[in-house]
Amino acid sequence: TTEMEGQIARIPVEEGMKVRQGELLALIDSREYDLELGRLQTELSVAEIEFEKSNEGLRPQEKEKLEAQVNADTSAHELASKEKVRIEQLVAQGVVSQSDMDRATDRVRRAGDVLRASKADLNTGMSSSVEDILQKNSVMEGIKKRIEMERVNVSKASIRAPFPGVV
Repeated sequence: TTEMEGQIARIPVEEGMKVRQGELLALIDSREYDLELGRLQTELSVAEIEFEKSNEGLRPQEKEKLEAQVNADTSAHELASKEKVRIEQLVAQGVVSQSDMDRATDRVRRAGDVLRASKADLNTGMSSSVEDILQKNSVMEGIKKRIEMERVNVSKASIRAPFPGVV
């Protein structure tokens, strides 16, 4: 008997033939299992690439883009701060109203928030979190285990003589 169900693809022995222990008696069609094994190996390749990307962080172009955004947001924050100082002086002189000062203060606060967000994006992009790396490693290990199971299933396609005898 066999642990695997399926159509018999080949029977290399005939009735009355003598066989040794371990000799192939029949081969079950394992194409479905072979295809699944190939699919899992492709899935593992993709998972390995994702794992490597997690370890390396962003590509150089992506890092440059985030750094440029931080620089632009830093410049915007500095400009808003300078404008606020000018408006403070004008308010002290009575040239502009307090509401102008409130708007300038709000612009500085918002520019600071945008700058903090872009710095956080840059820091996040420079290296993946430990949780991301562990999760991607776990996915990889799960696929490896499924590959091993498929290899076991493929090996079950061969029905071998459990002992020497006559068919």
